[in-house]
Amino acid sequence: MEKIRRGDLFTPEQYAKILTEERKRIIEIKKERRVSSRTFSYLFENRDTILNQINEMIYVENVHDENEIEHLLNTYNQIVPEKNEFSITMFIEIPDEQILMKEMKRLVGIEDSV
Repeated sequence: MEKIRRGDLFTPEQYAKILTEERKRIIEIKKERRVSSRTFSYLFENRDTILNQINEMIYVENVHDENEIEHLLNTYNQIVPEKNEFSITMFIEIPDEQILMKEMKRLVGIEDSV
């Protein structure tokens, strides 16, 4: 899959203009790419989902610094799947804050075990 380039990204101001439509579009894409259980959900990432994540971060954090944008690109392009690869993001969903606080200690390092 083609990596994301600087020219693919929006400024926070540009993204604000398409935010509602883009979120609706990505929600529809993610519906078909998410598998959920009681505590975990898994999102099979693709270029669109990763590009959206970067644009959302730039928008929410009002990022204009080119070094920070380059850092985001380098970080998130690692998740864009290559040919014959899957890229999956795992979400741990614990809605009860007290249980979450207890479980946090147990979950440290889980990324090394999955």
